[in-house]
Amino acid sequence: MAEPGGYNQGGRAPKASGGWNWIKNKNAAAVQITAEQLIREAYERQGSAQTAVRQKVLDGEELGDYQMRRRREFEEGVRRNRSNMGEWLRYAAWEEAQGAVSRARSVFERALDVDARSQAVYV
Repeated sequence: MAEPGGYNQGGRAPKASGGWNWIKNKNAAAVQITAEQLIREAYERQGSAQTAVRQKVLDGEELGDYQMRRRREFEEGVRRNRSNMGEWLRYAAWEEAQGAVSRARSVFERALDVDARSQAVYV
């Protein structure tokens, strides 16, 4: 008789193909991991993935290259999913932070062309 987890008491486990596999080694693992360790590791990995890399810009030419690269990345993002208003707003906020208010306004207007009913664009 099968248990609630889908495993049979006879040492068999269901295969993805619908058959049954025999579990050969029922011994405990040499290294045991607690739930606390799993949660801590997941939290650490999540924090490291969100850390942004800081880049130092040394001259005007390097700044121009950086801005063009970021604009290309934003344009690819909004081209992939035009209805993602979050991407449009991040793009416009970045342009505004760069001091390019006319470009930021242009991004907002393009976002309104995609979805004029989005309240996030107006706020």
